Amino acid sequence: MKQSDRQEFMELITDVLAFYKQDVSDFAISVWWQACQNFEMEQVRKALTAHAMCPDRGQFSPKPADLVRALQGTHTDRALLAWNKAYQAISQFGAYNGCDLGDPASHAAIQSMGGWVKFCQSEVDELPFLQKRFCDFYRTYTTRGVQDAPQRLIGISETENAAKGLMKPKTV
Repeated sequence: MKQSDRQEFMELITDVLAFYKQDVSDFAISVWWQACQNFEMEQVRKALTAHAMCPDRGQFSPKPADLVRALQGTHTDRALLAWNKAYQAISQFGAYNGCDLGDPASHAAIQSMGGWVKFCQSEVDELPFLQKRFCDFYRTYTTRGVQDAPQRLIGISETENAAKGLMKPKTV
């Protein structure tokens, strides 16, 4: 959302909380604003409507965390989606190619596990353990933030070419 959406957003939150017979404070509005700033106004409106209509949760007033969970997923959801993307990259590209998953948390998780080459060379019977470790690291990095994630993951061919003074191959 943009700063210009703030007034409309405040009115929306005030109306939603009035629906649940709750008062709104300046602090509550500021927390809601911070939680929803990364989303579009229409996404927020739809998520609040969906919450109100949900048979499991709709009878309770929504909290900012409910909206973030609905729009972004939990840390576990995102970790599993990131694992799926990393696993597809292993299958498609393998250890020889460098890889950019487009996600600093995924890069940091794989680096913490020994790097791209080691990650790719895991045995098939190790995959459930590899997945669990990846998801644990991923959740940690998305919760606490990523400090030193590599821009891309380096494959065998890039390492070998660098040692021989050759051009590095294209990252996939």
